[in-house]
Amino acid sequence: MATLFTDVAFPRPPEATATGLAIAIPLFGVVLIGLGIWLFMKQADPPILEDHFGTRLADGQTFEMAMCTVLAHEKKVVSFSGFTPEELARLVRKQELEARDSQTAARALGGLVVGRAPFPDYQVIEDETSIEIRRAP
Repeated sequence: MATLFTDVAFPRPPEATATGLAIAIPLFGVVLIGLGIWLFMKQADPPILEDHFGTRLADGQTFEMAMCTVLAHEKKVVSFSGFTPEELARLVRKQELEARDSQTAARALGGLVVGRAPFPDYQVIEDETSIEIRRAP
């Protein structure tokens, strides 16, 4: 009697349908799990292009501070030679600085120094452990 009741309440599907459901239900579960992982996992940061450098120069930064900011990711000692304390203390414009690399950005930084007098020319000289910013004679 119990079998009759279950057969009426829950009829068995044909053999082909049962086989299809046996495959489809676990497959659907795997797709749902994969979708959940994809939605809730932290997305990776976009790759940094090797031929691109960008930084933000803050308001009130001096030439010396801005140069150290630009060259910070080089992980080398930055030194200045031939500059007066007044030249190192001159302010730079607040802006985004974009260049091919940090060395190019360091060479362009003098053009962002504000003031009436032009900023002196300089060279960026790099070796294995340090970067020297040398004022041109």
